[in-house]
Amino acid sequence: MQIHLLGPHLQIGSDYKLTPETLDLLRAIHAHSSITIAARAHNMHYRTAWRKVKELENALQLPVIIAIQGRATYLTPLGKNLLHAVETINEACEGAAKPGIAALAGLLRSV
Repeated sequence: MQIHLLGPHLQIGSDYKLTPETLDLLRAIHAHSSITIAARAHNMHYRTAWRKVKELENALQLPVIIAIQGRATYLTPLGKNLLHAVETINEACEGAAKPGIAALAGLLRSV
């Protein structure tokens, strides 16, 4: 049986939860320079993608993307730094969790 850490859940402010789905959307926007292509890549409606980005921006009270109408969509420096920071947090959590996950896997093998 494989056990995986699914990553920490981050909350911004009192009520916004930064989801893995939103982070994946930001990564796809960065990779494709298009919110439309990013939304399609994640089987998400274009308007849903925009809503997710706007919810994050409202929580941060700062923009995470720059959209040039009819051209492209780019992450702002904040958007890029946010992704990097979350990846750093995830890597640290995975490293810290390895011994516990190994112990749990061993326990489950012995049952």
